Amino acid sequence: MALIGIVPAAGQAVRMGGIPKMLLPQPTGTLLSRVCQELANGGADRVYVGSNHKNLPLIEDVIPDKHTVYGVQAATMSETVLAARRWVGEHDVVALAMPDTFFTSRWGNVFQLMAERLVKRTDTLAMAAVWKIRPDQVGKLGLVDIGECNEVLAVIDKAKDSPLTEAWGALMWRPGFWDYIKPDHAHVGYALADAVQAGQHVEAIRIEGRYWDCGTKDEYWKLCARFLDGSVT
Repeated sequence: MALIGIVPAAGQAVRMGGIPKMLLPQPTGTLLSRVCQELANGGADRVYVGSNHKNLPLIEDVIPDKHTVYGVQAATMSETVLAARRWVGEHDVVALAMPDTFFTSRWGNVFQLMAERLVKRTDTLAMAAVWKIRPDQVGKLGLVDIGECNEVLAVIDKAKDSPLTEAWGALMWRPGFWDYIKPDHAHVGYALADAVQAGQHVEAIRIEGRYWDCGTKDEYWKLCARFLDGSVT
């Protein structure tokens, strides 16, 4: 059994005016290179980065040589993830990171924390790393309803009027979770919701830190402001 990292970076960046958002700079490189490094530091044996064919040379230039970039023509993020399944063994665990995100954790590497807990939870099909959302993130992230024993009760995508205050930002799953990922799903959060509705045990791990989804210019500028004032590195 291996831990396989997947980073679906094949989007068209329409909300960023065509700028490849995963290649936006941050203090140690790009957003993409950082999430790849987080996966590697968290124990991923191999990391696969899905790219559309237009951005393939750019992405190959910024990620470590030990990672694999694969070209894909996909209409959804879920299609990009499914395209990487050919490299995943039948017993392998998958760690999913979003290419245009930046996150921090006071407890250590997020993926290492998830892997350590998943090993102990033999009945858990998938695990979601969740962060507290900021007021300006309401309606922009996938919210998670969490029970008293950290079980995920529901996943609600981009709700503007929900009382929930936590959102998922990274995932880890066992092989059976693949059955819930459908190519027409806009993203894998829908598979997470379907697994919960089907009665599968999905667990949340609360991360004490900050999370930015830099899919819009506004969110990225807020992250840059944090870099400038030294409140995040």
